[in-house]
Amino acid sequence: MRDISFDIEPKRNLIVFTGKGNGGTDLYLYDLSTRKVQRLTHSPWLEKNPRFTPDGNAVLFEARRDASDPKGAWNLFMITLRDRKIKQLTQGERSADLFVSFLPDKSTILYARTSRLTAYSMGGYVWDWYAASYYTVDLTRQRLQNFPVRWGDWYIFGFSPSGEHALAARPINHMARGKEPEIWLLEVRPLQQQGRIKGKKVAEGTEAVLLPALNQIAIVAPSGSPYWREIWTVELGSGRKSQRTSFRGRIECLRADTKNNHVYFLLLEDGASMTYSLWRLHLPSGRLEKVADADLFSDPLGNSKRAKGDR
Repeated sequence: MRDISFDIEPKRNLIVFTGKGNGGTDLYLYDLSTRKVQRLTHSPWLEKNPRFTPDGNAVLFEARRDASDPKGAWNLFMITLRDRKIKQLTQGERSADLFVSFLPDKSTILYARTSRLTAYSMGGYVWDWYAASYYTVDLTRQRLQNFPVRWGDWYIFGFSPSGEHALAARPINHMARGKEPEIWLLEVRPLQQQGRIKGKKVAEGTEAVLLPALNQIAIVAPSGSPYWREIWTVELGSGRKSQRTSFRGRIECLRADTKNNHVYFLLLEDGASMTYSLWRLHLPSGRLEKVADADLFSDPLGNSKRAKGDR
């Protein structure tokens, strides 16, 4: 199924993910220790891209209230894990909002917004993210502010724990066939204050996460075939690049567990049915393991019952 995404909360050993539900998808919690699934939302909305807040007490997500309307607005919401209360964070009615990252202060969200719809080659409409601008919103006061960088110029993956650097990619034009986005490590202060770019290119790929304890970044990049996407690591000091998986398949949705030096990711099992399984890689040892089969996303609660019966 489409619109599958997830995030990892290592302190509680939890994963939040999108799985089959009302409106197409709902949010679920998966306990890695017990393999138990809990339903987090039960709504007619279409939900995607869940991310834990830095304290692990809530989940941010994007939602479209009318799941059947391809022109419907996407806004940002937050649900607390303790009482399941949902708070709407952005209010655009003719736009789409995309969660990007938390700023170094950990209470401000960086997100992208586009108000431009464009016709899709296979019919219908999609939101044009090359026309997007960055904004920030404070979680407590919900104060909206501009961020002095264009999404079409730089896509920001996240910030280092010290707040000094941002991991970002220079997006490529859709006409630039065969090229990969350039991944840069940027200095935050000039970026945040004047929108000035100061930093260095460290790799090329479509996704990237920082691994501070290892002084590395993990990236998703081609290997052997333009369609195949594997995980690579890049040493920030030497620039040495190493391939870490060899699925000869397609990896998406890269997430870092910096506490335990794991990266988690989705592996496309069947392109026709768009089914994914969930995996993790322990970077120091190279140990690779499947965390959950595709039925975690297609039948989340049934997966939990089957796991209970296996023990």
